[in-house]
Amino acid sequence: MWFRAAPDFASFVAAVVELFALLENERADGSGNEPFPHYARQVTDLSAVNGAYEVRVLPPEHLPQNASDEMRNASALLQGAVLDVIGQQSSARFFMDVGLNGSTGGRLAANPKPVNSGFALDLGFEGSPSDLAPVRQVLDALQYSKDLVAVYYGSGHSLVDGRIWEERPRDFAFPNWSFEDFSDYHIEQEKPPFPDAQRIHAGIARNGDRSLFAWVVNRYQDGWLICDDGPGETADFIHIAGNGDLAFIQVKGAKSRAPARRVALGAFEVVVSQALKNLVYTDRDLLLKTLSSPCVALPACWNLGARTTSRSEFLEALQLGDARNRTDIVIVQPHMSQRTHQRLRGGGSIAVSDDLLRLRLLEDLLNSARSAVTEVASDLTVVGGLT
Repeated sequence: MWFRAAPDFASFVAAVVELFALLENERADGSGNEPFPHYARQVTDLSAVNGAYEVRVLPPEHLPQNASDEMRNASALLQGAVLDVIGQQSSARFFMDVGLNGSTGGRLAANPKPVNSGFALDLGFEGSPSDLAPVRQVLDALQYSKDLVAVYYGSGHSLVDGRIWEERPRDFAFPNWSFEDFSDYHIEQEKPPFPDAQRIHAGIARNGDRSLFAWVVNRYQDGWLICDDGPGETADFIHIAGNGDLAFIQVKGAKSRAPARRVALGAFEVVVSQALKNLVYTDRDLLLKTLSSPCVALPACWNLGARTTSRSEFLEALQLGDARNRTDIVIVQPHMSQRTHQRLRGGGSIAVSDDLLRLRLLEDLLNSARSAVTEVASDLTVVGGLT
């Protein structure tokens, strides 16, 4: 909130006091209206909290600098874990089918319990796990749930940082989906399955590689394309079209290839975070300087779809670009399918399901990311699959 610059601190204090007095009078006038209806408000009563449908895990790069190594390791493990929420329509309690490496090994029960400073998740096994080791790993990582995990409820509540919040749900569709054909590719495989960056670069789109990296190479056949995957990367790929337009391409494998796969917020959070972190490289001078020292000895490069031996032509084309050229951010994540999106956003009267709530949460994330992107670049596009 901004009124005007105060001439001195005493005037500033007087204005703030008057503001709070006006707000208090507004709340006390008996109308029942909230002065800021679109903002979250904290609640302490769980009686109206029900229908958990999603959990979000804070990525390691968003943790405070003083976070312990154990907490960072827990965040990294939970980012890649299966955390399928089964909510209860009459309670804040919920279950999670959990596991690692894309498979479920057992079920956990979770229940928000009051503590001195708010709420904490009381977690434990529900029944006997079919695969104890990964379920135990997930449960151990969830000991940091107060700092790492946010729980979202269909009742309009969320459990964040140990507090329960209520806010009006936002439902603004993300406008820049691009659904493309991945039928010849392994949508769960991000890159060639090699243990080091140099071999990954050498294996892209070669020797039967059907990873998403290979899809990018075959999709961007015009102009110049380089892979920058590796330590300190600017993006997984960078493309310069024939007209000089620049695109930063971030890639993430889907969590499942099943046609009936659910909307998964977790499939997007890491790749969106990476794309936003790398916005600094939309400065062409910084990008040119960074790409001149590749992270591998022989980085993968293409010109008009054909492999080249160095980045020299790409760097020359980059130097020729100017302010008239577009700079776009592209996220390739085929977990979201056009089939699912049309089913949930196809118009008409659609019942509010857990999948629709997850889609609203996902598109809120993407709209927020797009706002950040358009401050320094042209736009954000997210590529999903047809099926």
